[in-house]
Amino acid sequence: MIPELGYDEDRNLVYVKFEGKLAVDEYSKLAEFFNSLPEEKKMRYLADVTELEGSLLDRKTREMFAGSTARFPESKIAVVGGNPVTRMICKTVVVTMGKLKETGFLKNEAEAVSWLGKIKIQ
Repeated sequence: MIPELGYDEDRNLVYVKFEGKLAVDEYSKLAEFFNSLPEEKKMRYLADVTELEGSLLDRKTREMFAGSTARFPESKIAVVGGNPVTRMICKTVVVTMGKLKETGFLKNEAEAVSWLGKIKIQ
């Protein structure tokens, strides 16, 4: 299922809410969204994985995510929700990306927005 996507220009916050499984062929919509964002190196991402189902287990999906932040090397990401297995897989994806200096795993959106607001992006 194609994730819910948004960009809050005032807070420089990219919002991605995953629901169900992210199919490899649907990833192009997500890539188009990332490519439509301003050419700015310093972004804040809020990824809600509360309703994500196992699609990150697929190697192709993980590889696609690994390259998706190349345009934003100084980004920060807050991951919200998910069961322990989903969070572990998300951590693996973030490590694979290798370009995110700070990642937080938080309980809810309010905590994530607060945490992202406290993070200084250099």
